[in-house]
Parts: sequence; structure tokens; C-alpha cells
Amino acid sequence: MNKKIIIAVFMLLVFTGIVFAECGNGSCETGENQCSCPSDCGQCSGDYSAAGACKELACVNSVCSVITKSGCCGNEMCESGEDYSGCPADCLPKSVDISLVFPDSNTFFVFGERVNLLVEVLVDNSTKAIGADVTAEGPFKTMKLYNDSQHGDGSAFDAVYGNYFIVTKDMLGQNTMTFTAFFRGLTGTATAELFVSPDLNIVLHVPEEVALGDVIDFSGNVFAKTIPAGMSLDANILFQGQTVFSETFESDSNSGAFSFSYPVSLLSKLGTYALEITGTDAEGNSADFSASFEVMEKVFPKGLKIEVLPLEQEIFSRGNEILLVVNLSDDKGLIVEGAEITVNAFEKQEKMFEFEPGKYSLALNIPFSAPAGENTIQISALKEQGPVTNRAFHEFVVTVEKTTVLAELLSPKEKVFKAGDTINFEVLVSYSNGHAVTNADVFVLIGTEEIQLLQPEPGTYSGNYMLTSEQYDVPVFSVKIVDEYGNVNSLEQEINVSGETFQFFLMRNIFWVLIIVAVVAGALFAVSKFGFTSAAKSKQKSETQKLEEKLEQLQTNYFKKGMISRKQYDVQAREIKTKLRSLKGRKF
Repeated sequence: MNKKIIIAVFMLLVFTGIVFAECGNGSCETGENQCSCPSDCGQCSGDYSAAGACKELACVNSVCSVITKSGCCGNEMCESGEDYSGCPADCLPKSVDISLVFPDSNTFFVFGERVNLLVEVLVDNSTKAIGADVTAEGPFKTMKLYNDSQHGDGSAFDAVYGNYFIVTKDMLGQNTMTFTAFFRGLTGTATAELFVSPDLNIVLHVPEEVALGDVIDFSGNVFAKTIPAGMSLDANILFQGQTVFSETFESDSNSGAFSFSYPVSLLSKLGTYALEITGTDAEGNSADFSASFEVMEKVFPKGLKIEVLPLEQEIFSRGNEILLVVNLSDDKGLIVEGAEITVNAFEKQEKMFEFEPGKYSLALNIPFSAPAGENTIQISALKEQGPVTNRAFHEFVVTVEKTTVLAELLSPKEKVFKAGDTINFEVLVSYSNGHAVTNADVFVLIGTEEIQLLQPEPGTYSGNYMLTSEQYDVPVFSVKIVDEYGNVNSLEQEINVSGETFQFFLMRNIFWVLIIVAVVAGALFAVSKFGFTSAAKSKQKSETQKLEEKLEQLQTNYFKKGMISRKQYDVQAREIKTKLRSLKGRKF
């Protein structure tokens, strides 16, 4: 009984709304909408992001509809005031521009060297071209350049494209390279020169003057540009075109160092002697060194002696300092003041400081790019004494090991998540000297998933990942970092993934959600249809009964009481019967 009363009240309310709908009564009733009665049903205006980007609501033919918004980036129309740099979704670029990053015009290469080609591709001279198809043509034939951080091109998606090739003998001399970039239907080209010169460099100090009876100890290094070269070398000393000394020896492959001695006999002829050192390495690069020295009768002061004090440790890490302290003395053991002492190590040269008479020091910084393993440190001393120049040379080996880069996890700080949550990973990577690590591979490992983090700004690496139910049993995630020199670090943080977000639940059960929505919508439609039909039939019955009662009263007034005329009866009876026929003819 209660259910019937509730349904009857509901149908009465619906019927009342249908019959007495009136705009402005504060209720959006049947027959009213946002266009016909905005005061009751709300305004038909504003953005409508549910339909996608650049969509808004507007009245079209008195119906509130979703239309495309003008002046909006993403509406698939390149409008006034828009261009590719500001709205690549709608507008096409006008030009593709290529600039050479490496090599520059002052760089040459040797046989066997690996060359890293790098170009930057921009559109309209300002906007980075991400996803361009870039190729290089030259003595290496045709080669594709990539922007994926896997081909020496730096960070992925930074518009710097690169790849490698090895210099071969057929590339000797000047070579022209042509770079072509295809992007959004446009083509850009650029050319550059590649110069190959297979010349090795020999670094060797040769005294200007020596005396009869002296022994000249030659110590030097051979480099392929800045890389130590191990190879066979031939040394020849000539006097007036005649060879007086010849020796073949090998340079060290790790340091390029070599040494040999030439004893100047007391019977040697006085005059100018020529030293020539030549050799060819396995790649076909050649070394050619020549110098001269004078053999004189007078006796020169004996050489200087460099004594390196014991180091604080045997193995050093990249980024640390080696405190070098040396004592400089002559052949009689007397201290030597005011000398110029230089240190050659890690591809750079630095001068030592004399902090007290005969004692010199230098805090030698080990770069993060220093080769791991044994590294040679060379110390040279020079002291001018009137017309005589005294010299000394000493070298030793230190062991350098890879270091750990510093890493700080900026995000996430929280540890508890739900399936469907998106984690924003952000890691700050730097060296011990505070400098940002700008070229590293940074990955997050969470279960079986590996997420590569990109570098939006120097030293900061970030990326996003949406958790799923597969991470429910994962107790930790780890961050792995490897810089371009092999220095590494890793971080771990606990994580607890349980439950799921409402959005993830809907996404996982979308099929059943759609079915439930369809069923509910059908039920509501059926209820509303039934309520409307019942109310209409009830109204029809009530009006029919009233008209029949009115007709019966009219008949009584005319036939029995004679209160009205025939003409009045006919007019009123016809009007009542017409209304009855109309009511009985209605269908629901």
C-alpha cells in the first residue's frame, strides 16, 4: 500500500510539472532546457573538456550542443596569431634548419678514431624539432642520426641528433659531409667539412747543449691527438748526415711513454747532431719527430734531482685531489730554489708552487673523466743558471678508480600508494664538487618495469609512471645512475602499493560499468514512461466523468424541469459530446 501511495505521489508531481511547466519558477521542467530557459536550467556556455580539447557549449537550433572553440590551440585550425612554435598541434613549420654541433672546422681526425657526429635541428630557427628524420652523407656513405641518448647524442628528445663512425684510410684529407633533415613535410640541409690527417704527436724534451762524456736520457710520449698510443718507434741520431746511433723500442699503450739513452763519447766530434724518431701504428697513423742538439767540449753542471714525497694513499677516486710535494736538489744534494716545475697529468699541465726553499707542492685534481686504472704523472723541472739551463724529469704511476656520483631522490617522498596512482620520479645527480651530472643514464626499476628518466634541466632527471596491481607485492623501487665516464650510484626506497583508485577501478571494470549504466538508464526511462501514462489515464477518466455528469444535469434541466430552451440545450449538449469524443479518442 505504501509503495502505491509513493508511486501515485511521484506520478502526480511529474504530471503537475508537465502541465504547469513555467520558465522562471526555479525548476527545470519537461519541455525546458538550457537554451529555452537558462534561468531554470542553467547557462549553455563555457569550456567542455569532457569532449576533448578546444570544445565549448553553445546553443545551436535551441539545443545546447558541443562545438569547436575558435582561437584555441588544438582545434585543428591554424588561426591568426598562431604558428608552429606556439601551437604545433594546429600549425605546420615553415623551415627546417640544421646547425653542426660537432665536429667544428678546427678539428682533425686520425685513422681508427671514432667520430661522433652531432647536429641540432630546429624549425623556424627557434623551435626544437623532436622526431625529425635526419641523415648524414659523406665518406662513410649514408648514416642515420638519432635523438635517443643511445648514439652519443646527449639527452633524448633534445633535438640534438648523432651517431658514430670509424675513420678509415680512404677518408684521408678533406671530406664533405651533407646533413639532411625531414620534418612535417619540410626538408632542411647543411654541409660541413671533415679533415683527416694521420699524424701522431711525439712529446719529447731534447737538451740544446750536451758535453763530451754525458749520457742523454730521452723520455717522452706519443699521442694520437690526446690519446696515448702504443707502437713501435725507430730513433736515429745523425752527425753530418751519417747515422751514429740507432734503436728501436715500443711506447706504452696506456701512457704512450717511451725512453732510451744516448751516451756521448769523449771521442765524439763536436758540432750539431740531429735526432729523428719515426713510426707507424696499427691503424696506419705515422709519427715523425726531429730535433737537434749541440755537443760541446766544456763541462756542464750535472742534472737536477726530483724527489717525490710519499703519497697519502695508493688508489685515488675520480674527483679527489692528489697532494704532490717534491724536493728539488742538484747533483751535490744542495736544495734548488726558484726553479720552474710543471706537472703533466690527466691531459693538462699545471705549475707547482714553492712553499719553502727547495720544496714545491700542487693539489692535483683528478677529473671525473680520468681513465680508470693506471695513469702516468710527469714532473719536469727547469732552472736557469746564467747561460746554462739545468733540467730534470721524473714520472710515476697512480691508480685511479671510478667514483660514486651523488644522488638525491627529490620525489616521491611518500611511500604508500594505490594502483592507478601516478608517481612523479625526480632525482638530483651531481659530482662531489657540486657540478651537475649532465650526461647520465638514469633508470627507475620497480618490479619488472624499467622507467628511463629524462633531464629537463642540468642535473635533474624526472619521469612519470602509473602504478598497477602488478606492483602490489613490490617492496622497494631502485634508481640506477651511470654517467658518461662509468661513474655509478644507486638508491632504494620502500614502497607499499595496496588498494586502487576509483579511476583505476572504472578502467579495470569498464565493461561492467557500461552495462550497469545502460540498465539504470533503461529502468529510469520505464518508470518515467509508466508514471506519465498512469497520470494521463487518471486525468482522462476524471474529465470524462465530469462531462457525463454535466450532460446528465443538462438533460434534467431541459426534459424534466424545462428550465432552458431547445436551442440552448442543443448548443450545450453538442459542445459536451464533442469534448467527450475527444477525450475517449486519446491514446497513451
